[in-house]
Amino acid sequence: MPAPAYVGAGAIAQGRGALTVPWPAGHRPRDLALLIIQGAGQDATANLSGWSQVSGSPLVDVASNSGSKFQLLWKRASSSAEPALALPDLGDHTIACIALFRGGPPGGSPFTAVTTAIKTSSSGTTTLPALTTAVPDTLVVGLASRPNDSANESFSLSNPALTAFSEHLDTGTTHGNGGGVGMWSGIREVPGAVPGTSGSQNPSTTNCCFSLAIPPDRRVSRCG
Repeated sequence: MPAPAYVGAGAIAQGRGALTVPWPAGHRPRDLALLIIQGAGQDATANLSGWSQVSGSPLVDVASNSGSKFQLLWKRASSSAEPALALPDLGDHTIACIALFRGGPPGGSPFTAVTTAIKTSSSGTTTLPALTTAVPDTLVVGLASRPNDSANESFSLSNPALTAFSEHLDTGTTHGNGGGVGMWSGIREVPGAVPGTSGSQNPSTTNCCFSLAIPPDRRVSRCG
C-alpha cells in the first residue's frame, strides 16, 4: 500500500480579530484537512461546525498571553470546492492555515496514534512526542507551536527513523504578542515505535507539540 502523502497548505491567515482561512488549491473529496491554529495562551478555543478537535487539542504551554495555545482540528473534504473557513476572533492573535493530506483512510478516524507534549520551560531545543505505528507505510506528521513575537523561521528538526522526511511549515506572526508554528512529515515503512522528531529552535521558547500517525488506505494496492 502506498503511504499517505502531504499535498500542500493553503495561504497563511494571520492577524487580530476574525480571519478567513482558505483551503489549499486542488483539494479533492476525502482528502484529510488539518486546521492548524496558534494563538496566545489565554485565547478562546475554536469550536467549528464540521471540524473535530484532534485528541488532546487544544494544548497550552503557558496559560497567559505570553504563552501559546495550539489547536489542531480535522475534517475530510466533501468536494473539490470547499468554501474558505470563517474563523472568529479568538483573542490576542491568530495564525492559521489548512494543510492537506491524501491517501489515508477514507472513513472513520484518520489516525492510528496521536501523542502530545508540552514544554513549559524555555529552551533552544524542541522534541516532538514519540509514537507507535500499527501498519506499514504510515505517514508520521509532527507539529509544534511557539509563543515568541517573530515572523521568522525558528525550527531545525530531523528524524532519521523516517524516510522522505520533509519540513512543510515554519512561520510566525508579529500580530499581538506573536507566535508561530512548524510542521514536518516522514514515512515509517515498518510498524513499531518511532522516536520523536527533534532538533534546535531559535530563539529559546516554550512549545506545544503533536505527533500523528496516518495509515494508508487499505483499499489501495502497491501492484498495478
